[in-house]
Amino acid sequence: MTTYYCQKHGEHTSSSGCWQCQGEALGQLSYSNEMAIINLEYAESLNRERMRAEEERWLFAQPEDVQRRWLAKKERVQIQPVHPKQPAVDIQLGVEVAPLFQIQRVYLKDMSFEQPNPPEISLSQEQPAFDIQMGVEGAPVADGLFEVTVTATIHAKIADKTVFLLEAKQAGIFELRNIPQEQLGAILGIACPQIVYPQLRGNVADVVQRGGFPPVHLAEINFQAMYEQQQARQAGQ
Repeated sequence: MTTYYCQKHGEHTSSSGCWQCQGEALGQLSYSNEMAIINLEYAESLNRERMRAEEERWLFAQPEDVQRRWLAKKERVQIQPVHPKQPAVDIQLGVEVAPLFQIQRVYLKDMSFEQPNPPEISLSQEQPAFDIQMGVEGAPVADGLFEVTVTATIHAKIADKTVFLLEAKQAGIFELRNIPQEQLGAILGIACPQIVYPQLRGNVADVVQRGGFPPVHLAEINFQAMYEQQQARQAGQ
């Protein structure tokens, strides 16, 4: 068998070469592969950052409604579907889409306060009787946007004379998308009024007090029971 002398390592080697040189060559090859992977990951990271920056510049130049819809697609509020195993599907794209529920704004829609019998009625020591009526209405205002209005009517009377009559309407605009139709009514009749009602209570108490009377604090309302009663009445008609 022919042998050779490796001047680098000072050893006689076989015809296949110095085993130490071969080991170093393999180590360099492994190091090169690792560096290639690291460089590739770094390049992909830079590319993602560049795309994110381009997206932000594009979004900044768009109108406000386009910005809101774009961000809503990226950050969706999840709502438990009626049938979890059957999520909403975008027919055009053929992919699953998440339900969206967002509050656009809550506002005082209407407020009226009347005192038809001052000042003699305010001098009475008798406590007034209150007739309080509540109502909830929901209606679409645009594609995917719904207005839900909670109405409170308070009629305060002493004997047959009106002390004051108040009617207040507090409303909210809600964006609802990709919601199963059988679940939409419950959201508009239960979830949305629960968001609107606390502000209505505060406005009612404030206006009654500004009218010169002790504030009237509306009681908490079980909107689920109210909705179920409404559904039962409609089913019985």
